[in-house]
Amino acid sequence: MPEFEILNVQVSLNPVHAGDTVRFTVITDDSVKAPYGFEWKLEYENNEVNDTVTSSNQLVWNAPNENGSFRHEVWVSSESGEQVSDTYTFSVEVKKNSDSALSGDIVFSAKDQSGTFQIFRIDAVSSDFQQLTFFDIGEDATQPSWSPEGEKIIFTSNKYGISTGPALWTMNSDGSNQEVLYDPEPENEHVPPLIGEYPHWSPNGEKVLFQLCMNCQIISDYNIFTFNVTNKEVRQITYNQAIDIDPYWSPDGSKISFISDREYRESDSEDYYSDLYVIKHDAVKEKLTEKRHIRFPVWNSTTSEIAFTSISAPAGIYSIDLDNQEVSPIIENSSDRVQVIPHTWSADGEKILFSRLELDSPRNHTIYIFDKSRDSLYSIYNQIAPIGNPALDGADWFSQ
Repeated sequence: MPEFEILNVQVSLNPVHAGDTVRFTVITDDSVKAPYGFEWKLEYENNEVNDTVTSSNQLVWNAPNENGSFRHEVWVSSESGEQVSDTYTFSVEVKKNSDSALSGDIVFSAKDQSGTFQIFRIDAVSSDFQQLTFFDIGEDATQPSWSPEGEKIIFTSNKYGISTGPALWTMNSDGSNQEVLYDPEPENEHVPPLIGEYPHWSPNGEKVLFQLCMNCQIISDYNIFTFNVTNKEVRQITYNQAIDIDPYWSPDGSKISFISDREYRESDSEDYYSDLYVIKHDAVKEKLTEKRHIRFPVWNSTTSEIAFTSISAPAGIYSIDLDNQEVSPIIENSSDRVQVIPHTWSADGEKILFSRLELDSPRNHTIYIFDKSRDSLYSIYNQIAPIGNPALDGADWFSQ
């Protein structure tokens, strides 16, 4: 009889796509403790096998860039290297992205080898990869957004930023011509950079929508602004001593959605929620949700639908039908230790770009595309970061 028994191996992702970073967790009885370890045999491309020895019951595996079923073996070993359990064998199915379902380019912010956030570009079909920014440590480039024609990208960077937020920058789609935006003050010879967060281009390309913290030294007080890229006019859209954040244009540019806790800030209740609002013609038109914990609303490009992250149980990505205000799930969290964030819809309105963050160590952060019409999930990019340090900060998709 073997001394120990491996009961199961949990696989962190399902399904697994080519290039994914996958975490295996061995489930044993409680008696398996140091000095015992685990030995693995992992099958890679071209039938290559890799032997790994670790004292941990977790192992990270980079899925190969091809379709197939990959066989893995693991067993418990003693300090002297003696096998003290039966060999547990399992297989992982790996799928490549389907060329027929995807198109266009995705920009996103991820950490480089120095731990600095940079902007990257990846082709959704071929996975061709390009780094667009090369900022120094501490100058993080984050929250990229495509212009309507895909010619430019707006993003934020701590370079030239101040205590209330980062500066807004633009660049060409290939990373060239990087410029900081400026808020003109004719009487000020030292023209300050335009400070803001979460920027998005208007559908006609004339304006940029962003949020700005007004009194961050005293209280979190965010409001929504627009910046006219032609005449450099900055216009404040919301005026409230609350958190008005995550602004997003409607497909025709006539409305703006955002998240706010304004009603709960003014109440005596200790329950602080964040609800979804829509603005039309500089006035709050409608509050669309009631007593929810919501973030990151994104308008569908072809329908009267807004997707958003809900932290309220059950957490996940939901959508609201603006015609009847019915809320329905799109992607439900697999556990309360997972966070999912929508970034944008595809041009045909059938697919949604989102990121998934595992809150336990190692923090596996992955960008996916979910195709509602096919009920299919496609992995685009994956990165692992230590506890407390998300590996991604913003993404956008220019699709055809």
